[in-house]
Amino acid sequence: MSEARERLLSSIAKYIGDPDSHEFDELARRAFAFQHQRSSRFREACRLRGVDPNSIDSWIDVPTVEAESRESASRVAGDLSVLQRAALDSTWTTFCLDQLVQPPILSLLPNEVPEPDPTQPCPNHDSRLAYIAERWGGSDSLVAIEGQKINTRLARGFLAARQRDGEPILIAATPTTLDQLIESLQRLDLRFRMSSASIVVELDDSNKTEEIPYRGELYDSIETYLAIPSSRLVRGLGGEALATQLFTDVLTGGDTAVFVAPHWVRLSTGERGNLRVFDLANLEGALHLETTIRGTIEAQGFRPLER
Repeated sequence: MSEARERLLSSIAKYIGDPDSHEFDELARRAFAFQHQRSSRFREACRLRGVDPNSIDSWIDVPTVEAESRESASRVAGDLSVLQRAALDSTWTTFCLDQLVQPPILSLLPNEVPEPDPTQPCPNHDSRLAYIAERWGGSDSLVAIEGQKINTRLARGFLAARQRDGEPILIAATPTTLDQLIESLQRLDLRFRMSSASIVVELDDSNKTEEIPYRGELYDSIETYLAIPSSRLVRGLGGEALATQLFTDVLTGGDTAVFVAPHWVRLSTGERGNLRVFDLANLEGALHLETTIRGTIEAQGFRPLER
């Protein structure tokens, strides 16, 4: 690792933990200069747009990279990077854990990425959740997923045990695996009453879609079959190209449909309303990412279009 890169990583990591430690645009300019120097492909794209590190004043001036391009992927093989771990620590403690201390975590996140590209190793839900479970989860945490499908027997056993001891839990899942869980409970007409402090975190890999639906029927079913209300259901947005996931701030009374950016992330929209994410934690990928997700920027964050 070069000395300059190490200093930049250290500065960004410190800023993620302490927003008063640096000025955002100053770090943005340093990060852009680093990526401009590192990547010939990105440097050529900047040249064609007439942009270089000496010509920008703010993060908004940094050229965007499309989410599906090679330049967008966070090139981290195996372990998460220092910045990704710092981002996870901050976002999960702020938006997802509330007052829970080492809760048992039920992971229903797919641990196989369909048709992975071996040239673009990226952190997926599995590696992120493994870190969260180790860092913040209790000893009774459980992975109840096999590839893309949940192990319903294991999941039901986990829920039954935690219902008996009255301990609040955290369920991390995608909309698909939440559907699988609820359908399995509906077939058996099996209803649990989990602790009222329990939390569901729904993580949606949605870089390649234009709309993020609000799944009201599913959320009502979670309350019916798990006794976890929608006010304890955190929605997360962020696919493999995003180092930092965006979350709804429902645990403190925020809007269930607005995704909030932490202080090291800036949001904007393109001409068609596509979400653009400038993320200092994505130093190994695309600093300024343009997704296909459409919506509007509000004072609190990003509100996606919904079916």
